Amino acid sequence: MRRGRGRAAGAAALALTAVLLLTGCSGDSFRADFTRTFGSDDAVADVELATVEDMPFTGGVSAEVVAREDLSDADLTSLADRLAAFAAKRPTGDVRILLDADDLTLPVSGDEDLTSGRIAAALALREDPRVESLALAADDSEDRASGLSLFLSEQATADDAFALARDAPALLPDAPPLHVSVQSADRSLLVTGTPGPWLDDAQRLWTAISAAVPTAGFRAAPDHLAVTLTSDADRAAATLAAAAVPSGATAVTFSGP
Repeated sequence: MRRGRGRAAGAAALALTAVLLLTGCSGDSFRADFTRTFGSDDAVADVELATVEDMPFTGGVSAEVVAREDLSDADLTSLADRLAAFAAKRPTGDVRILLDADDLTLPVSGDEDLTSGRIAAALALREDPRVESLALAADDSEDRASGLSLFLSEQATADDAFALARDAPALLPDAPPLHVSVQSADRSLLVTGTPGPWLDDAQRLWTAISAAVPTAGFRAAPDHLAVTLTSDADRAAATLAAAAVPSGATAVTFSGP
């Protein structure tokens, strides 16, 4: 069963009332409109609103919208579409909306096609048995996703981590480059960086090393693979295994338990 993040509707109402009482600049009506629209939305469990910090006098609004945890994929997609339509009323950067749902978080764009593509990709990844949860980060100035974090399920393997880092960005409608982070819950497996040929090099190295000696995990990044050994006594054998693999510019380092 996936972990839920639902919050009480009463808390949402109090938070929204406080926003209405405390707002006092030129964006009041816009924020109040957001409150009226989504504070009573049946798909919403909670809303947190704030003035956009780097433009406090232009009516900008930053919002985190928490979806009800029992929403179907269709209802969550519909909520994302409504948020995108609202964001489209203002210039890029004036509205920053983060949609937080069960095991996924994503930025909502005023470009409805972008938001539609993001939610479709997020739902597909959430259903992937290799993935426990995911989060997208956005570059607000360019209205594009700039980062994707994937957290592996318990049964996922190191090969799964490399495969997800390589393939998942293609599901998104946003133009590259995209920084990807794929990690296990205990961070013993971590692949992080902008996807490229280095992923193949790092995976070949890891496969050879882990086949030669017992390992506890790794951290793979462009130009570097850091491997944790279960015993320092295996360092020489691990070094020999790595040396036998064509690895481009990828450097390998080893650490003990």
